[in-house]
Amino acid sequence: MDTQMLIGSTFEKGAETEEPILNPKNGATILNLPEASPAQIEAAVSAAERAFVSWSRTTPAQRSG
Repeated sequence: MDTQMLIGSTFEKGAETEEPILNPKNGATILNLPEASPAQIEAAVSAAERAFVSWSRTTPAQRSG
C-alpha cells in the first residue's frame, strides 16, 4: 500500500524508519509506515499554522461548505 503524508499541499513519504502498524486482535503486521523526519514535522506544523490563520476567519457556514 502506498502511503504518503499531506504536508501543506504536497504529498510525501515519511523520511525516517518504518513503524509497523499491528492488528490489535492478532498482532499481525497490517503494513509498515515510514515515520516523518523532524524537518517534515516542522513543515507540517508550519503549514497547519498558516492554514489556521485563514480558516479561523471563515464563518461556520463557509466551513460547512
